[in-house]
Amino acid sequence: RKHRSRRRNRKKHSEAEEDSGILPSRASRIKKDEEDVDDENEIVEEFEGRAVIRAERDRWVGIFQRLRHDGQIHATSLTQAMQLCGHDRVEEADTLKVLKQVTQYTNLNEDEFMRFVCLFEIHMEQSYREH
Repeated sequence: RKHRSRRRNRKKHSEAEEDSGILPSRASRIKKDEEDVDDENEIVEEFEGRAVIRAERDRWVGIFQRLRHDGQIHATSLTQAMQLCGHDRVEEADTLKVLKQVTQYTNLNEDEFMRFVCLFEIHMEQSYREH
């Protein structure tokens, strides 16, 4: 019983703080959540004619940071990177083919990786259409 009354008191305390302006109101928190969703869907970049929304870019940056070594991602990590991006059947031959479109080297910096992901997705769509 004591535990429940503490919860109720905390809730009343929180509502009182909201009313006093110390904490944001529920309506303003909901509005902020809606703005965050809009921000996630905002187009932030375009690579090879493909629009990239903030949520995608943030996910790709996270994957890049997870797999990078000395600030770059190596060609041998691209298959794993594409799997982390949500592609199920990733062949190394496909990643190497797309890599050649981005750079002559075996490492990609963050911007090159973003371009690579877009080109890889375009490549996969084309190969699905052909089969």
